[in-house]
Amino acid sequence: MRVAVLSTYATHGGAAGAALRHHDALRSVGVQSTMVVLEADPPPDRAILTVAGRPCDAENAELRRLVDRIAIRSNRTGLSTAWFSWPLDGVDLTSVPAVCDADVLSVHWVSGLLSQHQFESLFTLGKPVIITMHDEWLLTGGCHYTAGCAGFETDCLYCPQLAEDPVGVPAAVLERRVRFGEHAAGVVVTPSRWLGEQSKRSRVFAGWRHEVIPYACDLDVFRPRDGAASRAELGCDDDRLWLLFIAGNLADKRKGFDVLAEALEHVACNENLTDRLGLVCVGNAPEAAEALSVPVRAVGFVRDEEQLARIYSACDGLVLPSREENLPNTLIESLACGVPVVGSRVGGIPDFVEPGHNGYLVEPGDPDSLAKVLSDIARDPERVRSLRVACRELAESSFSVNLHASRWLAVAADAPIGDLHEPELDEPLQRSVIRLVEARTMGNDQNPVS
Repeated sequence: MRVAVLSTYATHGGAAGAALRHHDALRSVGVQSTMVVLEADPPPDRAILTVAGRPCDAENAELRRLVDRIAIRSNRTGLSTAWFSWPLDGVDLTSVPAVCDADVLSVHWVSGLLSQHQFESLFTLGKPVIITMHDEWLLTGGCHYTAGCAGFETDCLYCPQLAEDPVGVPAAVLERRVRFGEHAAGVVVTPSRWLGEQSKRSRVFAGWRHEVIPYACDLDVFRPRDGAASRAELGCDDDRLWLLFIAGNLADKRKGFDVLAEALEHVACNENLTDRLGLVCVGNAPEAAEALSVPVRAVGFVRDEEQLARIYSACDGLVLPSREENLPNTLIESLACGVPVVGSRVGGIPDFVEPGHNGYLVEPGDPDSLAKVLSDIARDPERVRSLRVACRELAESSFSVNLHASRWLAVAADAPIGDLHEPELDEPLQRSVIRLVEARTMGNDQNPVS
């Protein structure tokens, strides 16, 4: 079988990392998989094709830059800091040999890689198309996480994540997607049950087939290691209970670092447990991390998976205080390394965290709920350390490369052909966006393109 795995990135972000692991999993079982991406510095011998620089619609690309700057980045409310984008431009992949020659198309996170029109064109090629969702973007009028809004179930009017929307662009995007979903055929794969239920409730994919397939993880790389040696490498005091927090941007509201910071301050100060806790931060650490009362080891971004696995093993627990989440790669990696997870009861976290067995669940956005769990394990570290074996056992039974590949191939074996007639042109959507940009720049003497 020949598969084309389509993703905006190969290594940048959690969705890209999951898509790359999916691609590698297929190749490991003998599938001829090619990953097609917009931007990458592809590792050797990974069968990754970069399409950046291929001809695309320059006018649409310029429009997208304008929209990103004027209508989105400077137009957000404080409801969410999660990514927000509209499918306005990209690359036509229908003539790329790896796509044309594929037996099955595996579509992942494609914001910026494919416009809505280009996305729809994949369904005219006479091939099965399997969409793996990594967030809610394909269900909505532009938000990648809805922050609790149910507008995607109706019309996406009056988007609460945008301060202004004079011409109804999110509604226009959603309506275009709904028309596509009513006429196309494919399979929606979600890594978590939560995202699958969101998709089934959406107007876009309500009538489509849905399957839940968790992400893959290299269990030979992410495995339990010598904790004492790993802590010594990080310069971590062996007597403390070390917690781990990982995020590309620790200031991202969705990831809940502010909730963790408040919970840690409560535990350290009110419970007088300052000398029992420490925090390891992976990612762009904000000043708030430096101001905590507990010791903090900020290691920055870590790209090397071997190094990351050692960091997991140095810690006693991964903390995921997310307000919204799909299925974090960090959860899978942590369990694979035998490290329990303290996570919010959101998204795919409850799918795999069983309280008292391989971690603990807390209420999202509730520092008191998190502080209670952290206080309990700080007083009795063996309580959380005793869960390590169960963590690894769950990872072996749920996230192996072979299991992921076999599940996906079983879906591909009887996936429907795309069978969509030539998709309509993008003009209605483009006109709505152009009117929005004009409305935002009217009366501004400066050239909005500059």
